[in-house]
Amino acid sequence: MRHGMHKPTKRAAMTRLFLSFLLLCAPSAMAADAFEAPSLVLLTKVTREGVRLKWVPTDKRTDCTYTLTRTEPGALDANGQQVPATPLGTFRMKTQAELQATLPEETMNELIPLLFPQSLYKTDFEKLRILAEEENRKGMLFFLAETRKDLMEILGITHTDPDVVSPKNYLYTVTASHNGTVIASASKLVKTNRFTPMNTPQATAVRYGWGAALKWTNFRTYAAFHIYRASTEKGPFTRITKTPVGVNYQVNEARQMITPPWFHTDPDLDPARIYYYRVTGIDSFGDESPQSPSAFAITDAARRPAPLGAVSTTPGDREVTLGWTPKEKGLTYNLYRGYRSNGTFRKLNNAPLTEPTYTDTGLVYGQDYFYSVTGVRNEGTESLMSPPAHVPCRDLVPPPVPTGIRAVSKAGEVILEWNAVSDEALSGYSVYRAYAADAPDWTRLTSAPQAPLIFVDSLSKAFDKQSFFYKVCAADIHGNISEWSDTLKIKLPDVTAPLAPVWSDWSQNKDSVTLTWRPSKAPDVEGYLLYRGKGNRKKRVTPKALATTQFTDSNVTEGATLTYHLVAVDTAGNHSPDSSPLTVHLIDTTPPVIESLTLTLEKGRVVIHAALSGNDFKGMSVQRKRTDQKEFKTIRSMARGTTWTDKRINPGRHYTYRVIAYDRAGNASTGKFQSVTIPD
Repeated sequence: MRHGMHKPTKRAAMTRLFLSFLLLCAPSAMAADAFEAPSLVLLTKVTREGVRLKWVPTDKRTDCTYTLTRTEPGALDANGQQVPATPLGTFRMKTQAELQATLPEETMNELIPLLFPQSLYKTDFEKLRILAEEENRKGMLFFLAETRKDLMEILGITHTDPDVVSPKNYLYTVTASHNGTVIASASKLVKTNRFTPMNTPQATAVRYGWGAALKWTNFRTYAAFHIYRASTEKGPFTRITKTPVGVNYQVNEARQMITPPWFHTDPDLDPARIYYYRVTGIDSFGDESPQSPSAFAITDAARRPAPLGAVSTTPGDREVTLGWTPKEKGLTYNLYRGYRSNGTFRKLNNAPLTEPTYTDTGLVYGQDYFYSVTGVRNEGTESLMSPPAHVPCRDLVPPPVPTGIRAVSKAGEVILEWNAVSDEALSGYSVYRAYAADAPDWTRLTSAPQAPLIFVDSLSKAFDKQSFFYKVCAADIHGNISEWSDTLKIKLPDVTAPLAPVWSDWSQNKDSVTLTWRPSKAPDVEGYLLYRGKGNRKKRVTPKALATTQFTDSNVTEGATLTYHLVAVDTAGNHSPDSSPLTVHLIDTTPPVIESLTLTLEKGRVVIHAALSGNDFKGMSVQRKRTDQKEFKTIRSMARGTTWTDKRINPGRHYTYRVIAYDRAGNASTGKFQSVTIPD
């Protein structure tokens, strides 16, 4: 069992005093909240300042907005209709920033643990811890607000309506809203014909050798009380209680009121002086009643030892070590234990205790224990019991930290595993995920602690570029949570293909073509694959991915029309879609080659035959000149074949021939000339 310690404040005594009562009642209150819808309790009080109002949510929540209205029953307008309700204001709990701007630092340090406990924790683990104490914290907050006007104002649960006229009656209605939805309301009719009275307590006091003990009436009327003391009956009286004193009581089955023997003790008085006491009550609006008549502390002949101070507690696992401070020498002690602060206490020790310490073992988880101690003199006179000290026996030992967290990933899934922890009260494991190892907000993936040692996190396949971080904690059935496991970093398999590449340019160099494209912006692109052709005839040109953004295709033919496609490949082997097709029309720059020219005389005609190489021949022109001519003249333009017959010749003449060959691209070559003489 582990218990936190807090630095005492000037109101810490009152907090400790009320804590036992609060924790005692908390289980029944929480059980009621679990089954009943939230409601409001509306209190009113008629004073000289007007009608004072206070409302309290039964579920003690602090995140509501309250709207207060006033209606004057029977008040009619000019049309004979009921006058509408008058809005008196909207109220809510003040924020931490609002309070820091208006309250002294000392007051803020006192209120932060009650109002904003989350701001005191520095780790996610500590923030989760606060949930276990949330009900107790809220109960303490509203219990203290019974007598503290500043807390009422901070919580937004009080208002004074000064605009009232006596003896009119007014109907007040307060509604509680959360996220714009009304969840509770309460109304109360207030009669203003007389002020709300404040009854005066009647005190009695008994004087012992160790001091004085006091008791008073009207303890059910007020939330708490203040004690005043003087040396004369008429005073002046000085207040001796720094914080209001509460009174624990109960009604038994016979409807009898069961109270402690005394409500307050005033030790260490001067034996040579006499003392008078007065008591005032503090009501639920924080107002103090008139002082009671003076009560003289009458001496008790029994002269009991002085009551000891509250028992100190040092809890352990199913045990508690108790201690107290001796008031006088020579005393022995009796230690008493009960299960309610105002219930039956039974003595624990068989023989008188000689040392101011005792260890009670064998406590049961979930049980509340209360301890009081008395001092005993040798002649047997026993002091009054000390104020009950509350010890809730709770399992506050967290389970061991899960170890061996590991994971495998596939498309859209991360499969986590971890080692089991050994804890008798283990309820299961909770899995958390974040996008950074130091993220302040981790997402809880398990709605409740799970027993299996495996968890499958389903994710979008599109998150394959994102790193994910996981950690696991163990929880037990008592709400204790272990520290975090090691943080695991993992990525999903890369299934996202790169974007299709974009062509940049191409150029031809005789019988090759050089292609260029823009580099991919994806950081994981490893290279590019080049394809040539269309449809089913498309074939890959590059045997492996190219790391560059340029490629020269030498396996081309001049004049051909080629289609290229480009695909980007990333490091995971994902292929992008095909790029847009790039159509390349290669220019034919090579003319036909005239290997030879042959002239043959047939029947007085000249047959001209050219021998050509190449497969893109389109036609040839035949040129001729006579010996008396200086230049060749075209005698046949663009003959389709490689053989042509010149029929226009004269016998006895000498002719010289040459041909010009053309390909389909318009390239031309001129062959060597040949001569022939025509016989007479």
